[in-house]
Amino acid sequence: MASYAELLQISTDFQKNFSVLNGKHNVVLQELHDERARSTALQAKLDAGLCEVEKLQAELHRLREELEAAAAYKARYTAATVSLEHLKGHLENARRGVAELLLRHDQEVEQLQAQIRDLLQRLDVVADGKHARLLGEQVAALEATAAEQGAQLREEKARFHQQLLTAHHALQEAQCRSLGLGQRQRGMEGEVQELRTALRRAAELQNEAGILKDRHAAEAAAGQREVHRLTGELAAMEEKAAERAQAFEDERQAMARAAAKERHRLTARIESLTEVVDGLTAAVGEGQDRYTDLQCSLQRQVHRAREEAAAEVMALQASLQRAREEAQRAHLQLQRAEEAQGRSRGAAQLRQTAQDALIEENQTLEAKLAAAAQQEAWLVAEKTYAAEQLAAAEQRLDSLAAVVKKCEELEFDAEKMRLRIEVQEEELVECHRDAQTLQAKLVEVKEAAEKRILSLVREVKAYKKKVLKEQKTSNSLRRKLIRAVAEVETGLRHREYPTRPRPNNVGEGEAIQPNPKPLCDVIELLKNQNEQAELLHHRLVELSR
Repeated sequence: MASYAELLQISTDFQKNFSVLNGKHNVVLQELHDERARSTALQAKLDAGLCEVEKLQAELHRLREELEAAAAYKARYTAATVSLEHLKGHLENARRGVAELLLRHDQEVEQLQAQIRDLLQRLDVVADGKHARLLGEQVAALEATAAEQGAQLREEKARFHQQLLTAHHALQEAQCRSLGLGQRQRGMEGEVQELRTALRRAAELQNEAGILKDRHAAEAAAGQREVHRLTGELAAMEEKAAERAQAFEDERQAMARAAAKERHRLTARIESLTEVVDGLTAAVGEGQDRYTDLQCSLQRQVHRAREEAAAEVMALQASLQRAREEAQRAHLQLQRAEEAQGRSRGAAQLRQTAQDALIEENQTLEAKLAAAAQQEAWLVAEKTYAAEQLAAAEQRLDSLAAVVKKCEELEFDAEKMRLRIEVQEEELVECHRDAQTLQAKLVEVKEAAEKRILSLVREVKAYKKKVLKEQKTSNSLRRKLIRAVAEVETGLRHREYPTRPRPNNVGEGEAIQPNPKPLCDVIELLKNQNEQAELLHHRLVELSR
């Protein structure tokens, strides 16, 4: 009975220990389910964060491409700006030269008109009516030509002012575009701020993911592999960014060299045009000098002809006076009258000769006037050619001004894209730092998980040892029970034989008869406990796996 009480006590202790182990097993299973749920949520958040990072990387790639294009446009704009400044200076010089030429032409026209009036007055004195009418027609033609030239010059002046007004309007439009680009820049700054907010949110999600991953070893290892992959991608992206920056620098240098060549070519072209304009100015000055010399020679010839005509008139007046005196004495002396008549005929011949000389001189003056008209026509043609060259240069300047406007817009876009790229690069650096921080946290998580796994393994081993110990105890108890049952059955058998003929021991048999039933109940209980122990052992083995 003492052994039976010990067996019951051992069975009770075994049930208590088994209940405790079963409770711990259930707690471990619950923790495992919780960790799996947390790992699933963490993986979802990590996937969302990776999607955000991929979107930001795509946006950064697009912004870098825009920055490269903007930098190329900026280089072109710089070259075009320098060329435009040079062309503006040349245009201002050309405008001043044209104004001076217009002033000189007006002065020359006034001088020609004064000379024409002087010639008309002189021709009225020395020529007859027919020649005077011819000269008047020529003078009228010259005045009409001068009026046409003045009208053409006024038209050119008005056209030049109109071009200047157009350029002023173009500058105003460029300022308006600059204001619009400023507004667009502010809008892009707002977008950049939104991108920064998204990046901060992604960083927060990554931090939360790091905190949640501290409780699970397998997910921590997967996260570590993912971080290694992201680190490799970031390194590859940094290498690509460096290569693209180098390519962008090479392209910028090539564009700068091309812009320098174009600037040199435009400078040479402007210098050639300046030389042409200077040559035309010199030719106009030479023509004016020749025209001045011609006018001086004409004035000298007319003055000499006038003096000769005055001398001839005085001679004629003297001869007429003498003729009158001779006529008064004609009735006195016939021979002297005939001689006087001969002298008067000679004087008439002299007068005829002088008149013929004046006619020839008039014809010479007309020829010189025609030559002067041809010279003036040649000067007008040269002036027209110079005006055409100036108009072509102005058209080129307009085209260059349009290119400069476009380059200004592109430079503004390039500056904006450069700022965006700088911001994105800073954010990329921050992301890289966050990735490094996350990697460090993942390392810590891995260490903590390894420690947790080691503690779980030790606990499982302790459970296994305890289960083995309980199993050994149960086996020893089972052997003891079997041995005790065998001993009891043997004792009962020894007791049954002497007590059969004695009916007075029936009460004792009845008292002893219930003993096999409790023994059977104990055996069944031990069998059940053995089965439960084996089931617990299998569960612990599965859990350790």
